[in-house]
Amino acid sequence: MRKIVVVFVLTVVFKNATAQVQWGIDANLNYSFIKAKDQIMPPSIIPGVTLQNIYAPASTGIMGFSAGVWMNTGDVFYIQPELSIATKGSSFVFDVNGQGRQVSVVFTNLQLPLLLGVKIGGLIVDLDVVAGPVFEINLAKKNSFTSEIEGAYPTFGAYKNKFLGLQYGVSVGLDNFKLNCRYENSLHDLDDNFEQRAYVFYTGLSFRFW
Repeated sequence: MRKIVVVFVLTVVFKNATAQVQWGIDANLNYSFIKAKDQIMPPSIIPGVTLQNIYAPASTGIMGFSAGVWMNTGDVFYIQPELSIATKGSSFVFDVNGQGRQVSVVFTNLQLPLLLGVKIGGLIVDLDVVAGPVFEINLAKKNSFTSEIEGAYPTFGAYKNKFLGLQYGVSVGLDNFKLNCRYENSLHDLDDNFEQRAYVFYTGLSFRFW
């Protein structure tokens, strides 16, 4: 199986070496949330402060935005590196002395996806399927944690500055425009204490210059 994958990748790279290069821009809205592996929180340092909804269901997700540039080479099979800036994060509900307190964390990340794509022909519109890793570097982080929450769980918001994830999705295009829908999930924990991972849904438009 490994040999088949290696041969496939080398074939795509070789065919794309002399293929026409296309490039363009895109802009997307995203909906993101963060889950922890275990719903059971460790004891709070401060009595009376606990965390609810650590699994961060849909109701505690947040909206974000991303924009960037992309290029690809190839015909049926192609490689598509991208560079974009994205905002995403999650909301959490803490119980502070019996009262629910919703707080959030928002990341601004530099994203570098490297996608393999395949074009499906024979349709009225262009249909592409893409998948590949995305490397992210955190440029800024903002949270609305209160002093009680930070005192109770001082390491809860201690997120790493570099992330590796996986993106996959589909694109439907007509002429130079495409409608993109993608899903992204973390390939490792975002922190060292609560085993949190991010999940992001993207939808937006891309424009091909040539």
